[in-house]
Amino acid sequence: MPQNTSIRGATLAAIALIAFAVLWRMLQIESNFSPVAAIALFAGAAFSDRRMAYGLPLAAMALSDLYLGLHALLPLVYGCMLLTTWLGTRIGHQPRWYSVLGYGLLSSLIFFVLTNFAVWLGGTLYPLTIDGLIACFVMALPFFKATALSTAVFSAVMFTVWRLIAQKARPSAA
Repeated sequence: MPQNTSIRGATLAAIALIAFAVLWRMLQIESNFSPVAAIALFAGAAFSDRRMAYGLPLAAMALSDLYLGLHALLPLVYGCMLLTTWLGTRIGHQPRWYSVLGYGLLSSLIFFVLTNFAVWLGGTLYPLTIDGLIACFVMALPFFKATALSTAVFSAVMFTVWRLIAQKARPSAA
């Protein structure tokens, strides 16, 4: 958060982001169109308290997964969220649009590859052959599109609002 933002303000922002992500995921507007990866990316860049940065997306996921249901890939999915948060720390406190877009796309690609490889490896939906692996990835392309698009859209909104708040918080030159 901007340097003069109080701990209380950062905590309220974190709670608001968690609530937003939980409600969005519970509504399930479109499969994989979710703000959680963008929140993870944003939290890594915006929060200097690493417990808050890494805890924010995990809390959003855990609370909404209690409603949506648990599954065997949750540890891998949560690991991807932690990796996305770490990617957010690479963006820094003065984010550039191309960094946000690039790291958002990279996080979506990592999530796509790891989770779909795990689905294929599970061996229940696709045969454990190269053709089965290709089929798994091809069938998952619409989900990748939704993940990448939602990460880009929600990241753009969050990082833009953050920049506007930071600009407004700066003392104006007399």
